[in-house]
Parts: sequence; C-alpha cells; structure tokens
Amino acid sequence: MRHTTRRPNPVDEDTELLAALTRLSARLAHEIRNPLASIKLQAGLLTRSVDTETARAGEIILMEVDAMLSVLSSLRGELVDTDLPTPTLAGPPPWTDLAEVTAAVITSLGLSASGSPPADAPVFVPLLRKPLEDLVAALLENAAEAASEIKPGPKSSPLVEYSYPSTGRVALTVTDYGPDLPCGPTGELLDLTKPFFSTKPGHRGLGLFRVRCTLATVGGILTYRNLPGHGAAFQIELPHLAPSLVTGARILVVDDEPTLRRLLARQFEALGATVFQADKAEEALAATGRQSIDVLITDVGLPGLDGASLAGRLDPVPALLISGSDAPPTHLPSSFLGREAASLFLAKPFSQEEILRAVLYLLWDAPAKKK
Repeated sequence: MRHTTRRPNPVDEDTELLAALTRLSARLAHEIRNPLASIKLQAGLLTRSVDTETARAGEIILMEVDAMLSVLSSLRGELVDTDLPTPTLAGPPPWTDLAEVTAAVITSLGLSASGSPPADAPVFVPLLRKPLEDLVAALLENAAEAASEIKPGPKSSPLVEYSYPSTGRVALTVTDYGPDLPCGPTGELLDLTKPFFSTKPGHRGLGLFRVRCTLATVGGILTYRNLPGHGAAFQIELPHLAPSLVTGARILVVDDEPTLRRLLARQFEALGATVFQADKAEEALAATGRQSIDVLITDVGLPGLDGASLAGRLDPVPALLISGSDAPPTHLPSSFLGREAASLFLAKPFSQEEILRAVLYLLWDAPAKKK
C-alpha cells in the first residue's frame, strides 16, 4: 500500500499567514490606542491652561499622539488586507457649526451682512454641511435681493441674529428691510414654502420649499413674518447639540481601563451629569438594575461579556461603543443587531470634543425618535 504525503498548499499558507498578521496588527493597534486615549484626554485639558507653557506642552503632546497614530495606521495598512467586510456599526454622524457655515456663506456670496456672533459658539447642529449651506444661502440670497430694492444705507444689507428659543434649540434669523412679504385678501401671509413659489414672474423661486424639507429631517422649523413698517424676517430653528443637554443626564461608563474611566466621569460630571462607572459588563448590568441610565459608553473589548452584547441587553438605552481597534467590529451579536436605540462607534484615542459630541447626539436622538 502506497502512502502519499499531501503537500502544503501555498495559497492556504498565505491565507493563514495573512490572518495571523491581521490578528497581530489588530492586537498591536488595540494595545497602543488604549493608553493613547487617556493621554489625549489629559493633553486636551493641558491646552486649556491659562499658563502659556503648559498649554503649549499639551499641544505638543497632541501632535505626538497624532504622529503615533499616523505611523500605526501606516503599519496596519502594510500588514492588513484592505479588502475587508464593511463594518455594520457606524461612527458618529457629522455635525456642522451653524455659525461657521453662515459666516462662510456670507463671504462666498460677497454680502455685507451685519449682526453679532452667537453667544454660544461653536453652534453644532445635526445636519451635513452641504444641506446646511444650501438652506442658509437661500435665506441670505433672498434677503440680499430684497434689500437691494431700497436705497443704500444702514438697512440695505441683511441682518443676521442668533437666539436660543429653548434648551437644545438654536435659531438663526435673517432680516431684510426690503418690500413686505405678499399677503392674501384678508391680510394673512401666503405660503412661501410651496414649490417654485416666487414673488416675481419668471423667477426661479425663493427656494423655501427645499429649506423646509431639509429642516424637517432633523425636527427643524422655518417661520417668517413682516416687520412693522417694511421688511421681513425669516427664521430657521434647529436642534442645538449644546453641552447643556448633558446636565441632569445619567451616563454609565464601562471600561476596564480605570484611568480612562475616571477621566470620562470627570468630564461629564463637570457638565452636570450623574456618572456611574463599571469595569466589566456584569457589574454594569447590576448597576442598571438599581437605577435607570440615559446613555451607555462602553468599551468593546471588555473581559467576559463584550461591550456590544452589553449594549444589546440594555436596549433601548442609546450606546456609544469605544475601542482600541481603529475600525468598528464587523461581527456583532444578534442581541445588538436587533437594538432599537441609536448606537455609535468611536475609536480610541479621541478628544473631549469628539466624545462629547457623540454623547450629545445620542441624548438628542433618543427623545427625537419618540416624538
């Protein structure tokens, strides 16, 4: 009887080697990113110091952290096959600074608008930059065109003002002193938000239908009115991702890195939140049995029950998953995939601003979905 020896398949060997390198690089990235998370948060605090040398030291540390991350990313790119499955967990959605966008639109249109900057800058709202630019431009272009119909003077340019109608809301008002808005036979204002509505024959329209539709996607509203004498004011009101949303919130932070856990607790407690801490999922589940929470911040790679499974068990609590990995996990437990509440991912290290915006979004999104 002849015995034959099966030769190793070079393709199988290459696949196994690639898988081993992938696991190694992921572990390396995780072990480096974890301590960098605490370092970046501490350095961010140093940059706020009134002492110039201390603030500069914080800036240098942040630059060095970014340099380390760049090297790490480069090494990962060399070791890991980039044709990986698309992650099923998204990172925080973009936020746009309303005040910065408005100033940029004024400059791009060549307008000479007046008004004071917002008292609470930056003014982050949950809209992508392009849609926000379009709706602000529509208001300013209409105001500029109306203002051009009066003689040059102090009232011949639009007036831009910011206000805060209620907690978690910001309003931008654009005022012009041109002709009044059209009214019906009984004096009521016409619906200017109808598609292609225009006050001039052959005009392409005011663009307010698109403004109204864009605002509706995030619970924003558009209002307009005539001013005493002559002129009109248009106001857009949007959700404002302000730090004040954190006040009174109950946040559960779960991470087996005690330094990072304490830093996050200190950050959100300073904003008026009540923060509960746990170093593993089982302890977190016990804590939620004693009190309710508004937001869960959990590391993905917890000892024992992982962070995604913990988030699945705590649904419908909004969850922010943080990880030393540079990408969201591609394999998630079924309990997590069936969640109703919002879930976001943030790679370590992150700045205080980045994690604050993520938590603000979750706090805003939860009640918005209930309406």
